[in-house]
Amino acid sequence: MKIHWKVCFASLLLFAFLIPALAQDLEERVETLEMWMKEPPQYIKSYEGDKIKIGGELEFEFVKTQDDEKFPADDPLCRFQMDKVRFKAKVKARDDIEFKFKLDFEDIDEVELDEAYLTIVDIAPFDQEISLGLQDRFISDSIEKLTEGSPMARTAFWKDPDLGIQYKGRYNTGYWCVSFTNGLQLKEKEIGEDKKGRDEIIQDDDKNSDENNSKQVGIGLGLAPNLADLGFLDVLVFGYISKLSDDDLDFLDDELPGAPADNEDKTQLRFGANLAYTKDALEVYGQYVKAEDSFLLRHCWFVQASYKLDLDLRYLKAIQPLFRYGEYRTNQTLTDNKPLTWDRKRTTIALLNHIEERVILKLEYALNDEITGGDKPKNDEFLAQLEYKF
Repeated sequence: MKIHWKVCFASLLLFAFLIPALAQDLEERVETLEMWMKEPPQYIKSYEGDKIKIGGELEFEFVKTQDDEKFPADDPLCRFQMDKVRFKAKVKARDDIEFKFKLDFEDIDEVELDEAYLTIVDIAPFDQEISLGLQDRFISDSIEKLTEGSPMARTAFWKDPDLGIQYKGRYNTGYWCVSFTNGLQLKEKEIGEDKKGRDEIIQDDDKNSDENNSKQVGIGLGLAPNLADLGFLDVLVFGYISKLSDDDLDFLDDELPGAPADNEDKTQLRFGANLAYTKDALEVYGQYVKAEDSFLLRHCWFVQASYKLDLDLRYLKAIQPLFRYGEYRTNQTLTDNKPLTWDRKRTTIALLNHIEERVILKLEYALNDEITGGDKPKNDEFLAQLEYKF
């Protein structure tokens, strides 16, 4: 079969233009692949085309608490436990709209929604943002607890998230925060890993907070100047105002011996200040909170300091010694069989071992000192935790 010279000529022209185009396309694909291997994309795409970034956290720990015959143990004094498995995600509808959520698996049959809110950012002027949903109180923004154990102020007032709206803005070195939320309910909560009832204080708890008819308003004013060579300072003063629910009043009347007869005072106030100072490897945090719940008055404060030392060893990149001291006091008559009336002091000494950037072995010892109106309990505790973030 003879092939006409025109067909041959046309084929040569086709290949003359097609081959360079294919080579260029292949080269671009190789360059893109090499770029992804060096710096993988931070997001994956959803079915609707939104950018999704996922991650999580694993906390495995060993706990040893002191024995005390006066408070028999329901849980083992010495135990391994899976403290938390967390799954979290951030979804960006566009650069100025994002959605975040966290799911905590704290037990085989317990899954808790710890965070779920939508944020609109970069609202002009003044670098404003609005968040709607379930999120932490804004008084937690400037403080890093670093350890597994919490300051008593966090346990009492800002450990649990609240459901509502938060508005924040910033101008120059000043910033402000306003919140309008459901408010939280008063419940008892341990300050550490001890489960014997002797370490309980009164907490703003998120259980059933969506059934609270009394909304809470919070306002904060802050100053966060960059001190150049002297470091970075952040100071926040804040206040929250609300009304106690009938369930809150019932809780106080049942749990505290100082409850007045026929009490109908539903006043609920929170006032205080945060302090954060960082310079290079040094981190210092502090907080003071004064709380009023009907006839119950509480004062709580803490100060915390840590310093990170780089080692750059194969299995130990850095160590971070930490010291924290805090106090929690009430106006209630001290009653030795009513731990919610006790005045407390808690000192934490910790060493954070940074195995890798996202893998930390935390060694913590908490010394508890209570004024009970009777004998002091034996309730110091040691905790070792391996934390892995992914």
